Amino acid sequence: MLLVSCVGSNDGSTVTQGSYEVTITQPSLNGAPLGASAIVAGDCGIANYPISITGDVTLYSVCQADKTWAAPIPSEGFSPGQTIAVNVQLTSPDGGTTSPVVTRTFVKSNVTCDSLDNLTKLFANIDEGPDGNTTPYIICSPSQLANIALYPDKKFKLGQDIDFNYASFEPIAIPFSGELDGDGFRLDNLVVNKASDTAVGIFKTIISGATVKNIKIKNAVVTGNERVGIITGDWRGIGLVDNVTVTGTVNAVQMAGGLIGLGNTDSQLTITNSKVDVDVAANDFAGGLISYVFSSNKAMLLNNNEVYATVSGNDYVGGVIGRLWDSNAQINNTKHKGDITALGRYVGGVVGESYHAVSMDGASHIGSISVIRNATNGDMNVGGLIGVTRANTTIANSHVVSNITMGGDYAGGLVGRFFGGSISNSYVRGTLTVNDDYYNAVTRFVGGLAGNLNNNT
Repeated sequence: MLLVSCVGSNDGSTVTQGSYEVTITQPSLNGAPLGASAIVAGDCGIANYPISITGDVTLYSVCQADKTWAAPIPSEGFSPGQTIAVNVQLTSPDGGTTSPVVTRTFVKSNVTCDSLDNLTKLFANIDEGPDGNTTPYIICSPSQLANIALYPDKKFKLGQDIDFNYASFEPIAIPFSGELDGDGFRLDNLVVNKASDTAVGIFKTIISGATVKNIKIKNAVVTGNERVGIITGDWRGIGLVDNVTVTGTVNAVQMAGGLIGLGNTDSQLTITNSKVDVDVAANDFAGGLISYVFSSNKAMLLNNNEVYATVSGNDYVGGVIGRLWDSNAQINNTKHKGDITALGRYVGGVVGESYHAVSMDGASHIGSISVIRNATNGDMNVGGLIGVTRANTTIANSHVVSNITMGGDYAGGLVGRFFGGSISNSYVRGTLTVNDDYYNAVTRFVGGLAGNLNNNT
């Protein structure tokens, strides 16, 4: 247990009026100051020092003549990392003289991660007997994150912020089907550099049943050949990403996504309450959130996400998803802000190409879209929300604020080419400029909402 004491005081003497520095000491370390704590318990050392602690709850205790606290404060009353104000008022032994109240703030230490011994163990709490089911394994270091590979179907929780200091991290190669809970902590300055590899990210592959939640990833740099994302290169099966915040850059030859490279066959992905701020680049299939979703009737759901992404590529480029091949997908309250540049055929502020039925409600794109025709292009499809939809699509309560510049053929403020569905309560603001100098031909289909409407629209 840790205790609060006061520097500059002495045992039994009259307390002088004035300010007193407050420090944290631990008796087992001979009174040596510690960097963080806020537990008041055990022997208090000097009598008659009233101390009030305020955090999520207000507690009060007095150091008695027998050098014990009148009401010991249990450590479980506070969470690791919680900031707590300690108000100390010094009194003389007879209680006749008091000093002004001195306030200092402390952060309760994370005993599990603060122990140097625990950082070198398989997991920080391994000696406490976690089972990875009801009690997750605690991760406090880069090596412990890598050790997820030993139990890929278990639960894990971050115990503190972890700084990789831009050291290269080897992707976790065993397919992951467990749960990674960041508990609000960060992974900082992580680098994954596998320029010739397929499926590159913190996890190479995530499979059905996995959850990644409550985690922050800051300044990540992830590079690979194909299927590249900060969390995973390849997600296969039912899974959940919730309350994840990511910043960084992703580069690939093919299939680069801010969070996920490829949502592969049978991927029933749900991504909610997440925020991504990334630069993404690939030749083909580039998306601020996911490069390519390829599944059949799995009803992917994106809900309440913010994607701040600069995205560049050739074909299949989107602010959120490059190519969406998933029947009955839903994109709700998901917003993209950033600039998009491309040389290819299917480009959209949210989705480059949607091949099957999709519902989009409360989606938006804010930022420029610039697409240049090259010699190998076929028909170009560029839209503020979706480049081309090839099946029944519902768009509602959505908007675009963008300056769109492109070489023909299908250009629309919301959708370049629309193969059936409906658009309601949605709007576009900005400019739409179409240049076709390469072929010196007349651009075919340009519209403020949609460049071209097909079938039952």
